[in-house]
Amino acid sequence: METAAQRGPITNTSTSTKSRHTFATEHLRHGIDVRTLQSWMGHRDIQSTMVYLKGIQSKDALEKVNAGSLASYVT
Repeated sequence: METAAQRGPITNTSTSTKSRHTFATEHLRHGIDVRTLQSWMGHRDIQSTMVYLKGIQSKDALEKVNAGSLASYVT
């Protein structure tokens, strides 16, 4: 029987996607601005980063976005 070490590194795309999503939403919840997060995640387009705002339930975080120049990107 083959062990996990013999199979090699984890290549599960859904695990990677979930980790990126968790990373993004947690940082947004804790006050990291969207432009900084965009840079950290390597997104060229701000709309790619803005999708993570949909998971934010914090009124404070949403108020910051809605008051700024990025409000038009939130649907």
